[in-house]
Amino acid sequence: MFQETYLQSYLKKFAQVHLGQKLLLCGCSITEKQCLILTSALKSNPSHLRELDLSWNKLGDSGVKNLSDLLMNTQFKLEKLQLSSCEMTDEGCSAVTSALKSNPSHLRELNLSRNKLGDSGVKNLSDLLMNTQFKLEKLVLCRCSITEKQCLILTSALKSNPSHLRELNLSSNQITNTGLNHLCDVLKDSHCKLERLRSGWHHLKSSEGLASSLECSGSKLELVNSWLPWDVNLMAETENK
Repeated sequence: MFQETYLQSYLKKFAQVHLGQKLLLCGCSITEKQCLILTSALKSNPSHLRELDLSWNKLGDSGVKNLSDLLMNTQFKLEKLQLSSCEMTDEGCSAVTSALKSNPSHLRELNLSRNKLGDSGVKNLSDLLMNTQFKLEKLVLCRCSITEKQCLILTSALKSNPSHLRELNLSSNQITNTGLNHLCDVLKDSHCKLERLRSGWHHLKSSEGLASSLECSGSKLELVNSWLPWDVNLMAETENK
């Protein structure tokens, strides 16, 4: 756990002497107030950081909103953002995606797992995915309580801009056959470059729709079942079918 005085000192040093391109603060019990200190420090020198991990901290929507002010800065060229389990709701998700709309061209990996994104959060994320300037390659939405309806919104967005995403994690969400069918439609698109799909659907390999989609996409997709506790991955080897 960071004390505020230590956090201020550490971040000031980080900003001044460029300790590196990565700032990894996962599980540091950072609060909303401390997140404001963090973003204020990074605003003083936004151009060097490439990876930021604030997962498993109690940022809340207020803390995420402060971070979003930084994400809007076009000098901030972050490539990897980890915000898993930050007590974020649709309000925080909307703030992040709105900020990225203003500065869409650098981010390649986004992890919003274990947050309750809600309808408006998923809708705003989908709007961002439709932006052709947004060239995200890895999207992790594990345990976000995503519903069938929300899955349809997401897959519709991916249909409109299918050529960049390489890895998608939708494991441990409320998605069944209907959502799977929508996802299959995306995979059938010849422009879809998805290489790895992580899911909690045990019936994935036996789905005729998925099999057809894999055939149409050249069978390059790696399937991973992440249904085990703590997202332990069970590789689904297609040759063992």
